[in-house]
Amino acid sequence: MQNYFLLPLLPLYHDNGLRIMHEKLRNPILDTLTQLQNAIGKEKEARDQKMNTIQSNGTMENVELSKKCTNLVVMANKTGSKIRENNWKEKNEPNELELDFLENFGVGEQKNAQKSAYVREWHDKYLADMEKVLGQKRTQPRNLLTEQKYKSLMEKVKFAESIHKTNGQVPKHLNSILKKYRIALVNGPSGEMAGNYLVENGTGRIIASVAHLFNVLHKYHLLTGHRRSISMFNAVKKEYANITVESIITFLSGCQECKTGTKNERRMATLVKSYEHKTRRIDYSQFYRFGPDVIECRHCAYRRWTNSTGKPTNALRSHLKKYHMNVLKQYRIAILERDGGHSKTEDEESDQNGERDDNDDNQRLMPMPTEDEESDQNGGRDDDEDNQRLMPMPTGDEESDQNAEGDDEDSQRIMPTEERTGHTTEDIHGMISSDQQSQ
Repeated sequence: MQNYFLLPLLPLYHDNGLRIMHEKLRNPILDTLTQLQNAIGKEKEARDQKMNTIQSNGTMENVELSKKCTNLVVMANKTGSKIRENNWKEKNEPNELELDFLENFGVGEQKNAQKSAYVREWHDKYLADMEKVLGQKRTQPRNLLTEQKYKSLMEKVKFAESIHKTNGQVPKHLNSILKKYRIALVNGPSGEMAGNYLVENGTGRIIASVAHLFNVLHKYHLLTGHRRSISMFNAVKKEYANITVESIITFLSGCQECKTGTKNERRMATLVKSYEHKTRRIDYSQFYRFGPDVIECRHCAYRRWTNSTGKPTNALRSHLKKYHMNVLKQYRIAILERDGGHSKTEDEESDQNGERDDNDDNQRLMPMPTEDEESDQNGGRDDDEDNQRLMPMPTGDEESDQNAEGDDEDSQRIMPTEERTGHTTEDIHGMISSDQQSQ
């Protein structure tokens, strides 16, 4: 038999039942305690009537389920003593009444168990990555504080404030710290109860340690809707003073939802229609001459060997964008005007134009002409250039015959001074000395 007798009890719990009462009981006000206990008594009477109807009409199985429901009332009666002991829990945590209700109805495991494990793993990864970041730096940055440095800085600020309150003279090394920081009672980075934290003097922004940075960044990452580093930095810096873009980037590297979102964005970008004149296929034969061994630019002395590594179209397109962007823009404008303002595929062009231009295909596939072909096309090469290029190097005997006059010059260059001038070296020195004396 189906447990439809239990359904009338659920609205009592969710709408006007013990959940709302328990939320009110969290506030430890003794004046309203008696009123709440009276309300619980009335609720118990109403439930007893429901139980009587279930016991009279239902089976033993339904009776056992009804007994579990009565346990909820017993748990509600125990909340009064817990209020007096001030042992209530935080609002975000499930109370014992809610956990008991979930366990009784077969929903004992929390839905966020997997998510909490994922966040803990993300937290550990962030701390390990931040240790690597701090270890790679030569000097420790002042805005990134480890837990040990954060506590020591708090002790220094407390000591400086105690001296300042007693009108004592604060040391110089502590006076500079007291001008920058102060201790205030604020909410913690992860939203816990109020406590003493370092605060930037003047602005009131909180100083968080590296261990607490994860809770801060995780909070604002969810508030901003998984936004990127700059958006998070602009949101966090209003409340926290020592947040850096580097720490945010390290934090974002562990978010799996952002990684999957980036993949989806890239996939969607391929489906979105981009600028048509940029997606048009470039006819590189308009800008380059393709040869069997080398590709030459028509507008400059750029060359690329065909056996070079890498995709040739990437290098050719990069060269056009760097050095001939104006020519490429004019080419794209002309293509758009020819196609009527929209991009067309090669099949559409061939269908509309009847046939392709054979000259374009020939230019695209035509190899570079050899020297013999160029000489045939140009009517013949200069004979002197061909003779000079094909002439063999002369031997030693041929050089002596051809350079007979050059030998005379060399003999004069090597000839002693007496044979060339008819004077001895002593006569020449005497002539030089006489000239110097006359001067």
